Amino acid sequence: MKSSEKYVSRDSEYFFHYASATAQKLFFYPVVAGRFTYLPGYELSRERYDSYLMIIVETGELTACISGKECIVYPGQILLINCYEPHSYKSLVKTTISWIHFDGNMSKDFYEAIINSKGNILTPQNLQPIKSLCHKIIESMNESKNKCSEGDYSLMIHNLLNLMLTSENTQIIGNSENFQKVLSYINDHFSENISIDELSGIAGLTSYYFLRAFKKKTGVTPHQFIIDTRLSSAKYYLSSTDMSISDIAEKVGFSDESAFCQSFKKKNGTTPLKYRRGENYEI
Repeated sequence: MKSSEKYVSRDSEYFFHYASATAQKLFFYPVVAGRFTYLPGYELSRERYDSYLMIIVETGELTACISGKECIVYPGQILLINCYEPHSYKSLVKTTISWIHFDGNMSKDFYEAIINSKGNILTPQNLQPIKSLCHKIIESMNESKNKCSEGDYSLMIHNLLNLMLTSENTQIIGNSENFQKVLSYINDHFSENISIDELSGIAGLTSYYFLRAFKKKTGVTPHQFIIDTRLSSAKYYLSSTDMSISDIAEKVGFSDESAFCQSFKKKNGTTPLKYRRGENYEI
């Protein structure tokens, strides 16, 4: 369904899902979901909409007010909102988001566990598996395609919440827009050869000061951050696909399988193959 809201681009789409009484009692389920592009001036304020909401900001930025506190959500970040309580958000610049309103028997427990651990704004070190699963749920709700069963929806939303709960969060201090742009760029290009000059240019710093500032904010060097992002992505492919080890190594940006296996074992204490088999690996 195309959106007709003011300050929402005409190509934005959203889809509803009606959950049966059984699903509402036993399962997680989507309520409404979509992919929107907000234009400058968009604003939404609600007292209540019975569901929980996750928003992935893909471009631009959102300004949200949750529990009376204003915050800014940048590209590569996820905003979680308890819509049973008053909330609002707006876009001052052109902003693209993917979003899902969901609910279910354990939604409140998962929501509270996530925000108690990470807050309402998440900055996952590897956004890709979360973003891919979010898009899959939205696409499956499109009436022009084959919809999923209620059990499939429940499993996907459970996996989505679990990914958010267990994902490694970047430890960014403050709301520096340029550093958020750096993180977004790394998330989108980690499989490529990223130079310090590229990243420092995005951050608006000299290479010397960028290296010092990045390590101070994240605890690791840019090189190690990129390696960790590649390895986190590799875990997703190892556990979720049948891709060969060499293909995964190439896909996430390693020069060869040997370098990938060496880095993976150093980081995780086990080989990629043993990780895939579930043999004695550290989480």
